[in-house]
Order: sequence, then structure tokens, then C-alpha cells
Amino acid sequence: MNRSAFTFCSLILLNGSQHMLASIPLSEALRQKKVSVTISTYQPKDDRYHSGYFSECMQYTVKNLTTTPLQLTETAGRFLMPTDTNLQRMMVTATTRFALNAGEEKSIPLFAMCTEAGDGSPLSASGFSYGNAATGKLSELVTFIDQKKFQNEAAQSAVWAITDNYSPYSIYDNDTSVMNALRRFVCKLKNMPYDPAGERVKNETPLMRYITGTFTFSIYKEQKVDLVIFTGDHKLVKDVLKNQTYPAGQHTVAYEASIPVGDPSKPPTLLLMFYLDGKLIANRRHVLEVYR
Repeated sequence: MNRSAFTFCSLILLNGSQHMLASIPLSEALRQKKVSVTISTYQPKDDRYHSGYFSECMQYTVKNLTTTPLQLTETAGRFLMPTDTNLQRMMVTATTRFALNAGEEKSIPLFAMCTEAGDGSPLSASGFSYGNAATGKLSELVTFIDQKKFQNEAAQSAVWAITDNYSPYSIYDNDTSVMNALRRFVCKLKNMPYDPAGERVKNETPLMRYITGTFTFSIYKEQKVDLVIFTGDHKLVKDVLKNQTYPAGQHTVAYEASIPVGDPSKPPTLLLMFYLDGKLIANRRHVLEVYR
């Protein structure tokens, strides 16, 4: 009796395994026209500020065009190409797996990072197309980021160390184990000696510091709005908003910027200036922490 029961269970398991779906790369499913993909920015629905250029900031909307279920995989390293060339080319930084029933459409949030430090952050209305996969040193780095689950600003700095030739010592994180792991790996990719003390030489790319935040304002009629970031000595860093028309009501704008640090021992300052119809209304001062 026991022998018969064992044989019966084995047959069930073997039969069931025939119906398991093998996962296929999303790129292959697109090539075979099994799916359609729309790419857009993604903003988590909570009250916290989320960066527009790293972390969970992009999403796919994928539709299964077949009459059978699909198991799909998107690996880290896929480029997301902006239709507006003034905006950043994004790169998927975490492998994602998902399933679609026949005819089903689903939105899939993606971890992604910017690969062009000098361009603007993706906007909610930005269009993107499905690009090629990263190669060479960038591919090695994004695989490392994916494996270690370093989906943070330090990893974004590591990406720029490859794509924009930033110094490995511009990589900073309060968790020194994360920071040093990324610095060490980038130094290896760039064939540079790794210095645990983070020493830098004159000719290296300047150390960069970053700010992010939100600015909320209320207006009682339609007005032209400017929101501009300057250095402490009033040099232009970034036009967040430039002569943009806003209707009456309350509005919140997310902003981010970066500046080179001249003397790492002195805290740099940034000024956020808010104008209505060309008139300065308010300003906000950011004193950044001393880099250590």
C-alpha cells in the first residue's frame, strides 16, 4: 500500500512539472511581439520625497499579447532612452521577474539610475523607449549593484564614476561598508589603486555633493514661477522652474541638484530662490554637511 501511494504521488509531481512556465527575457518577448511595453516615470504613493533619478523611479506597463500566460524577466543594465535628449538616460539597476496571464496588462515598478549626470531628471510627462543593455565596465558595475542591493545615492555616484568619469571618492554613504565596497569596486573597474582613507589627487574629477527636497507654495491667481538654485556666492547651479505658468492654488515642486566641493573640510552652501512674475518672494539656504 505504501509503495502504491508513493508511485501515485510521484506521477502527480511529474505531471504537474510539465505545466510550469519557463521565464523568458522581456527583450526576447518584445522581439517576438509577445508583449507591448510602455515606459514612464514612477512615484510611490506615500508622503516621503523620492528621487527622480535613482531608486524606484521608473516603471514598465507590460501587456501580454498572446493567449497563454508568460513568465518574464528584466535584468539589470537595460537602458531606458528619453525622447527628450535634454533628460537623463536611465538604466534598470535591479533584476525584476513578473508573470502575466493571457491578455493581461500590468504596471511594474523598476529600480533605475541616471547615466548622464549633466542632463535633467525625468519628468512625469517624459516619454521613454526600450534601449540596449549596458556593456563593459558599466555592465559589471550594475551587476554588482544588483547583487548587493545597493539601490541608493552612493550607487548612483558609482554609476557616474563610470559614465561621467567622476572620482570613486565622490561615492559617499553613512554606511561605510556600503561606501567602501562601491569605492573599491569602482577603483578596480577604473584600474586605480584603492585608498581606504579616500585620499584624492589634484587632477581627479571634483567631489560632488547633492541635495534633494520639495518646495510648496500657494498663489491666488495664475502667475509665472521661477525656482532657481545658486551657490552660496550666487553662481547659478540649476533652473528648477523657469518662467512656468501655474494656476491659482497650492503646488509642491520636487528639486535636486549637485555641486563640486572645492574644500571638503568646509561645508558648501546652496540657495534656493523662489520668484513670482520675476519678483523674489522667498529663499531657502542649504548648508551641506562636511564631507568626511
